[in-house]
Amino acid sequence: MPKFEREVEIDAPVEKVWNVIMDPIQWQLWLPKIDDDSIVTTTPANSGIEWMSGEKKGRASINKSEPMKRLEIMTLVGDDKDSYVIKLRPSGGFFG
Repeated sequence: MPKFEREVEIDAPVEKVWNVIMDPIQWQLWLPKIDDDSIVTTTPANSGIEWMSGEKKGRASINKSEPMKRLEIMTLVGDDKDSYVIKLRPSGGFFG
């Protein structure tokens, strides 16, 4: 199975980043499957989102989470199923 990894350093406390990534309505800002012109709605219990982009319909939901450390999101667009794993860790600042 192909795998792509990317590391991004964010100048913010882990708690603040966690709150953003746990808010499904904000996923459209960073989840690559969602186009800018997509119509996004949350799913029941705010555990994911569904979107329409033209004729393309997609769904993303939380598969697993470990608070303040790890989030797994599964997307489904047609027959294309992808998993996104986000790992959080404090950087410790300039001196580690």
